[in-house]
Amino acid sequence: MRRNFGEHSANERTYLAWIRTSIGLMAFGFLLEKFTLFLDYLRLALNQPGTTQEPATMQESATRLIGLAFLTLGAIMIGMAALRYRLYARQIDSPELEKSNFVLFDTILGACLAGAGILLGLYLALRVAL
Repeated sequence: MRRNFGEHSANERTYLAWIRTSIGLMAFGFLLEKFTLFLDYLRLALNQPGTTQEPATMQESATRLIGLAFLTLGAIMIGMAALRYRLYARQIDSPELEKSNFVLFDTILGACLAGAGILLGLYLALRVAL
């Protein structure tokens, strides 16, 4: 049995949770390309006429930009998860206490995720309002 097995198992479970979340974000980024189709159906369901104020290319580029943001954040999260896993695995068996340097990275990542979510919400609000 490995020394500090419980702590190593918890570290691995946390790592896998980060990976699952990252894959979910990246899959959501891919799904955003189909998002405009959903919004067009929603507009029809609400009996709102289509508009010609916003060109289709602008809609597509906005959707792709937001999707790219989610894909990029998912990829960054995978990299951060791998770094964290290795650092904490080393710290678990280390006799001395080490300070974690991930607080700033976690804050930046959270702000980026919130920003991408706000962009998506604004885009949705603008699309439904048109």
